[in-house]
Amino acid sequence: IWREKLGGNQIASPVHDGQRVYFFGASGKTIVIRAGRKYEQLADSRLDAGFMASPSVFADSFILRTKTHLYRIADKPE
Repeated sequence: IWREKLGGNQIASPVHDGQRVYFFGASGKTIVIRAGRKYEQLADSRLDAGFMASPSVFADSFILRTKTHLYRIADKPE
């Protein structure tokens, strides 16, 4: 449907949450795009140490393993 280069070395499996697709890179960069028929980047962020594995999904959060830490990333409760 479309092609786009995200840049970097994407080593982890992408994760889809129904509305967004998350890509995790070896350098620690995460790119979030809208799932759909047109490319739309929603966000990018970086953790200091690069990702070492594909993320795990737990309830409404991601469990992310970097070279030095284990993170749980979730929406802030309202």
